[in-house]
Amino acid sequence: MKFLFTAIFVLLAAVVIAMLARNDPGYIMINYRDWAIETSLVLAVIVILMVFFVLYLLIRFFVNTKKMPRNIGEWQQQRRITRANDALTTGLLELAKGEWSKAEKHLTKYIGDTKMPLLNYLAAARATQKLGNDQQRDHYLQLAHQSMPKAELAIALTHAELQISHGQMEQALATLSTLQRSSPKHATVLKLLMRLYVELHDWERLLELVPALLRRKLVDREESERLQMLAYAGLLHLAARDSDRMIIHDVWRRIPKAIRLQDTMMVEYVQNLVLHKEFVDAAELIQQFLSKNWSDRLVYIYGTIEADLPRQIRYVETWQKSYDRNAVLLLTLGRLCMRKQLWARSQECLEASLALAPQAETYRELAQLHEQMGAQDKAMDYYRQGLMSVPDSNSAQTSLSLIK
Repeated sequence: MKFLFTAIFVLLAAVVIAMLARNDPGYIMINYRDWAIETSLVLAVIVILMVFFVLYLLIRFFVNTKKMPRNIGEWQQQRRITRANDALTTGLLELAKGEWSKAEKHLTKYIGDTKMPLLNYLAAARATQKLGNDQQRDHYLQLAHQSMPKAELAIALTHAELQISHGQMEQALATLSTLQRSSPKHATVLKLLMRLYVELHDWERLLELVPALLRRKLVDREESERLQMLAYAGLLHLAARDSDRMIIHDVWRRIPKAIRLQDTMMVEYVQNLVLHKEFVDAAELIQQFLSKNWSDRLVYIYGTIEADLPRQIRYVETWQKSYDRNAVLLLTLGRLCMRKQLWARSQECLEASLALAPQAETYRELAQLHEQMGAQDKAMDYYRQGLMSVPDSNSAQTSLSLIK
């Protein structure tokens, strides 16, 4: 294209010169020793321009010939880069489609020609993990670090994510602990640690991490309370499993008041007290809690506690004034009255609970009540109705064992 424009320019210049010199072509003579050249000015100019043009072409030819090896090398290099980029794109698409083996093949095929091998190695590590090859995954991550040492944080985060998703929790903890020492405020590190502590049931470390998550605005107030509740409930569960009453009480005293007053937290603590037969303390806590808040779960537990029976009945009757159509409350009152041998009152409450929410458990309580009253036929009828209301075979087997 450049040559064409040059030729057109020369031609136009010649035409212009010819038109200007048509009436007076001019005269030029060159004399050198015994040589003399005479011609018109127009012809001389045209010849000079033609010679210049030919010389220009010859010079361009020789220059381009000299540059040819380098140009060919650059063209080949660009071709290799394009091929490597196409392979990376294909590999990423296959990775997204779940074609792990093909993805690994394309991601590593022309990796020596790409300008950013880090991306290839990280993606190849994900593909090989999906193939179940942890050693090859770690090899690719090591090569990624060698290709770009400055990307150590990104590589380590990828490593930790892959370890967590593959269930290698202890290895992930080691990776993230190292990262936390070097980057204690990094958002992704903190969020991965939060996820990991929950998975490992490392409740103490989770509690230590929550303030940092809140400061970095990685969780809001509601989420931070949920995490603390989860952690404290886990600590209570561990203490109950170890049958250590002192630790249970110590954990409870550590819990902030706002969280202690949450329904879920109170249920967890009361259940642990009941498990250790601390019925009086459990009943007192439930009574205090229900004086300001309501919880069907705590009401249900209250009916299973053997503390001060007359006092328990009085409390439930007081609550009934505000929640007279609560099936759980009526079931609880029916149970307490049955233990007090208030047969008529118990039957009234249990039947009212059954009318509001038919449950296999309520049928069973009514059956046991009629057994104690000596009405065997009526008891069997309630057992059968309870059995028919049970949704699964395991519960059905339980009810059958109760009938026997």
